[in-house]
Amino acid sequence: MDMERLDAAINWALGHLGVAERKRVKISPLAHGGSGRQYFRLEWGGKKVLLMLYDATRRENTLYVPVGRFLAQIGVPVPHIFAEDEKEGIVILEDLGDRSLFSSQGRSRRELLKLYRKAVSALGILHRYPPHSFPPHLTLMEGFDEHLYRWERDYFCEHLVRRYLGLRLSPKEEEALEQELEMLAFRLLSLPSTLIHRDFQSQNIMIYEGEPFFIDFQGMRKGNPLYDVASLVYDPYMAWGQEERLQVAEFYYEFMALPFGWEEYLLYLREAAAQRLMQALGAYAYLGCVKGYRSFLAYVPAGLENLFHVTSEVPALKRLNELVQRLDMAWPRG
Repeated sequence: MDMERLDAAINWALGHLGVAERKRVKISPLAHGGSGRQYFRLEWGGKKVLLMLYDATRRENTLYVPVGRFLAQIGVPVPHIFAEDEKEGIVILEDLGDRSLFSSQGRSRRELLKLYRKAVSALGILHRYPPHSFPPHLTLMEGFDEHLYRWERDYFCEHLVRRYLGLRLSPKEEEALEQELEMLAFRLLSLPSTLIHRDFQSQNIMIYEGEPFFIDFQGMRKGNPLYDVASLVYDPYMAWGQEERLQVAEFYYEFMALPFGWEEYLLYLREAAAQRLMQALGAYAYLGCVKGYRSFLAYVPAGLENLFHVTSEVPALKRLNELVQRLDMAWPRG
């Protein structure tokens, strides 16, 4: 941590907030993942805010503030942004506390499903926003296309399959798998695009005063809306049974009044889940093995289990399903 930068950031934030005496302020670092962002809680006189320092060399971090302000304008629940020093990479944010959807797992099934219903309803605001009305001055990360889908599956193969689990496919196996996954991407691209969060999982949904708020939205882009739904329904962080997952999937189906039947919807959703889970598993392996955040590796088994489940229900993903079974056998146990 660059202590000189942090010290300057705290002084800037307190000056902006009109807090004259720094010694009155309690400063607490908060845990963060591999995003290139650092968070600190500033507390004084019964008030509190979050201070975010970001790495501007990661383009998506520079989009946090403009995307956050856009989402707030269209009614998507996000933390309020008080101020930004764009040159120094500093943001003052509303502090929504420490409770997320992920940390709410100890609540009753009824209470948890109520929170999911609220989160899905809020997600619907984003998915219903007409892409043609998007402000021309606001840039986003590149939308989903065949190149991004390829990048995600390559990420999965490089970091989970080869690097972490040490599995090597023959050239013939790799070619057959690639053909199958190319067709998966083609089918995902066949559905109309909307604005999507891109990392819509339980740790990115804060619960404040009983309502959901979305965070880590800087990667918002255009894409298949069921990618977001699959991220939530088949989230490896959540110890859900299949009945609960189907209920969450049904919340979205009913709320959005989708123009196709239930079974067709489930097929589309499972295909989106297969793509999303490859990305998530690649990320767990990359963050655990390359970045040194070993805690992410604990979610690999749940991710593989979910990927096995969804590919078992999609006949067109037979080779991916077989690969998942081999990966499960390669998983280090004991």
